[in-house]
Amino acid sequence: MRATFFRRGLPRTYALAVVVLAGGMSAAEAQQKRLGLVVGISDYGTTNHPTALQDAGLVSQSLKGAGFEVTEAANLSQEEFRTTFRDFTQKAASAGPDSIITVYIAGVSLQDDGENILIPAGANLRQRTDLALEGLRLNDFIRALGVAPAQARMVMFDTAYAHPYGQLVAEGARGLALGEAVPGMVIAYNAAPGLAAPLPQSSYGAYAMALAETLREPGLNLNAMFERVRLRVNDLSAGAQTPWHVASVPPNIVLNAPKAGAALIETLAPDAGKPLAELSGDEAYARALAQDTIKGYEAFLAAYPTHAQARRVRAQLAARREAVTWQRARKQNTDRAYWTYMKRYPKGSHVAEAERRLTRLSAPIEPPPRFDEVIFEDAPPPPPEELVVFDSVVADDGWAELPPPPPPEVYPAYLLPPPPVEIIDLPPPRHVEPWERALPVVAVGAGVVGAALLANRLWKRPQPVRPVVAPPVVRPPRPTGGWVNRPPVVLPPRPPVVRPPVAQPPVGRPPVVGGPPPVTPPLGRPPVGQPPVGQPPVGQPPVGQPPVVGAQPGARPGGLPQPGAIQQGVRPGVLPQPQPGAIGRPATPPSAVPPVATPSPASGPKPVLQNAPPPPPGARGVLQRSNPPPAVRPPAVQNPPTNVQRPG
Repeated sequence: MRATFFRRGLPRTYALAVVVLAGGMSAAEAQQKRLGLVVGISDYGTTNHPTALQDAGLVSQSLKGAGFEVTEAANLSQEEFRTTFRDFTQKAASAGPDSIITVYIAGVSLQDDGENILIPAGANLRQRTDLALEGLRLNDFIRALGVAPAQARMVMFDTAYAHPYGQLVAEGARGLALGEAVPGMVIAYNAAPGLAAPLPQSSYGAYAMALAETLREPGLNLNAMFERVRLRVNDLSAGAQTPWHVASVPPNIVLNAPKAGAALIETLAPDAGKPLAELSGDEAYARALAQDTIKGYEAFLAAYPTHAQARRVRAQLAARREAVTWQRARKQNTDRAYWTYMKRYPKGSHVAEAERRLTRLSAPIEPPPRFDEVIFEDAPPPPPEELVVFDSVVADDGWAELPPPPPPEVYPAYLLPPPPVEIIDLPPPRHVEPWERALPVVAVGAGVVGAALLANRLWKRPQPVRPVVAPPVVRPPRPTGGWVNRPPVVLPPRPPVVRPPVAQPPVGRPPVVGGPPPVTPPLGRPPVGQPPVGQPPVGQPPVGQPPVVGAQPGARPGGLPQPGAIQQGVRPGVLPQPQPGAIGRPATPPSAVPPVATPSPASGPKPVLQNAPPPPPGARGVLQRSNPPPAVRPPAVQNPPTNVQRPG
């Protein structure tokens, strides 16, 4: 065959592509470069993440099996994470436009003021304001990765978990904020926006196990791959955890080529145009869950309003609609938008944030009796029965009270096939201490996908291997009925700006011509020439101190004149000029320097030393001699001759 190609004059690359295709691997997979960054963070003080390191190790081994060159890191601090990510983005920028870039992060993230913040190892968090100083904004890294010239980029955040750090933002939303689609990128969370999964109690987290299974499965494009992950995690967690993703990549990108004769799977609902009423209730639920859209959930409720999973679907729909409504309100950033959100969701997780934003806009928190609500195109007002479910399930964390989802045996084979043997038989991970700063090596077997004949119940309900390591996050209760029954909050009026009068010369004194402009005293300070409140008048010593012998009226300790005091030979309004031999202060005539008397042991209190500089700030324990020598000052020249040339 190869000789035939060369004899016809076809290029060598085309012949190589045909040979590669005959071997079961596409030419794109053979030529494109695949880079991956996997980070696991478990060092969170008293409550470590129990599976972050082994989850990262499991995903890293799965990416390597899919042909990725993986960079691994564990328990990175804030600065180490920035450095590692910067080096990876520089490496990704040189991979070429046909490359596939993947980032997986396992740890803990918080949502604060619309920003998703990753908590690095060793973060010192004591209050809410520490998040901006100690955390890492995930949107910054998404934007940095979005400029890399690649065919597709996958960013997976396995960080939406309930952790004691959530107490810092207990009034805000749980989990991660709803993300926007980025061209050429897939953004995926381990839990739905606004929801947080409990910390895993098994050897591996459900999201990492589902990724390890799906990253090895052939024939799935990126969108179908994350749909399969959502179904598997929802099955593993008995409906308590539902991953989310948004994709904006070409549909022909796959990590593993389809089997011989099989077609590319772009979605797990190939008959998406088929009405749900023609499917069984369990199949309709699986398809609505795979699509994970507001319209898909509404279609299921319209077709099966009394199904066993109708209440669960309505709760998932309520959580998604609330997240979209808040995101649209933040984008508009108007008082009407925030009032609309608070009116629809008085027990919503963003009510406290909406009140803070209204205060920033100088708008009253209590809306007027009538206002025009904002109509969001992709988030219409919820029906009353949805609001009831939102208050009882979403707002009050009542997911455990809902019936479990249907068993996967009733799903169609294309939706959720049995997991592979190598995932079912995963060995327990090697224990890694946080100080080791390395991911454990997870041995993933080489089984064939679909060959497992074991029931999914054996895979679905493994026995917990560790107790609960973190108490639940206690959320402060909102007032009953939301802001509707709260008294109106009126913003205090701004105090008027009071400008002090301009200082005028004393009565009977002519204004100074050509002198410096009058100085306006700051607020709270006395005018020039008057002592501050609580100080004695000018020329009198403070209370409890003996008078200074030989001091001139209006002089302060150290020879400095008091503010407003009149000195001889100086015109009012003109600053005194420094005299030769004086450093930083006007010269004092010799007659003003009184002799220093040596006190006797039997005498009374020691006299106050004149012109003694004050001790420097922080000085303590200054050793004083019993008989200090008298202060000797050079004679001051009162009127220096004008014909004396100064040096320089």
